Amino acid sequence: MKATDITRTVVLILISFTLAFGISLTRVESSEPLSPGVIPPTDLKKDMVAAAGEGSGPTTEKPVIGATQPPSPLSWNVRAGLLLLHRENNDKLALVTNSFAPGGTVLVNANDLNLGTEFGVDASLGVKLRMFGTAFGAELRYFGLTEWSESQGPLLSPGGGVVRFLTPIGNTGFPANISAEYKSKLQNAEFNLSWHPIEKRLITAGGFDIIDQLSVLIGGRYINLDEEMKITQDIGPGLNTAIYKVPAKNELWGGQIGIEAVPLRIGGLSIESFVKMICFNNDMHTKAQITQTVGPTFLARSTKEKTTWASEFGIGLKYAFNQYIAFSGRYQLLWLDKVALSPQQVPASDPALRRATVATDSVLYQGGWVGIVISF
Repeated sequence: MKATDITRTVVLILISFTLAFGISLTRVESSEPLSPGVIPPTDLKKDMVAAAGEGSGPTTEKPVIGATQPPSPLSWNVRAGLLLLHRENNDKLALVTNSFAPGGTVLVNANDLNLGTEFGVDASLGVKLRMFGTAFGAELRYFGLTEWSESQGPLLSPGGGVVRFLTPIGNTGFPANISAEYKSKLQNAEFNLSWHPIEKRLITAGGFDIIDQLSVLIGGRYINLDEEMKITQDIGPGLNTAIYKVPAKNELWGGQIGIEAVPLRIGGLSIESFVKMICFNNDMHTKAQITQTVGPTFLARSTKEKTTWASEFGIGLKYAFNQYIAFSGRYQLLWLDKVALSPQQVPASDPALRRATVATDSVLYQGGWVGIVISF
């Protein structure tokens, strides 16, 4: 693991646990009202009795009638919105040069093929059951981006172009047009069980509310990360066009633990945060292939299994218009360690010798999500 990756993970964990435990628990123990008209949850039974007028003097303030109705033991929650994720830039790595020998001019570098930012969807369905003086929940979540893509070229190279496989197959001395295209897609699905040990019970002008302050979760998670690098070398009509393809596929299956917290709430506005730590078994498949209009085709494959660690963090704001509908937005970050990325496979593969490799690196996704939350 790189030093920068370790630093990033440590900072992420410290921020998240500070929000969850430091701020949330302080707010739960506070006796100050969270908003005008909110009665602190010191004695719910006493407040109900006061609402009925028993034992109250002429100057006693009474909660509104109807505030004593307990909440339903079963509730549902739907979140759906638009996700905007930025893919971390590629490392500097020469993919195509104009010479077999060292020191040639680099025509295509991996960091020229940065994927940038793309849109996707992030949606979840959750249910909560209140029983035995606490609450338990379950959640099914999906998010995905069908494809990032970036391309370079065609670039005219008077001396030809050489794709940097171990034993390159290229045409030197002939003018060539060089093109490169890089694609990647990310799919995520997870199922979580949660326990809500800390809830705040409030009586407001609108009735009886239960507000989650902190919940812990455990669950299973699947991530699919598919990539493909394609480099085309064309030395002219009637001569030869060679296409180099390097796909890399990651199938990640694992489990996760995490916490979710509401460190601050003022009226209908609240801050929400979460952190998850995930351990995967990553089944990786790579391929190195060369097809030519003139000449033979070469193909090599490789597979490997490896433990992959990941972490996810999110923090944002939610505004509740009423008890059923809210608007929410957040910043979120997903970091994956030891996954197969297409550019890393090029320098160590040799299709002519039926040799492919599985080289790994880390990748970071970060961005924003905006959507609606429906509760019933």
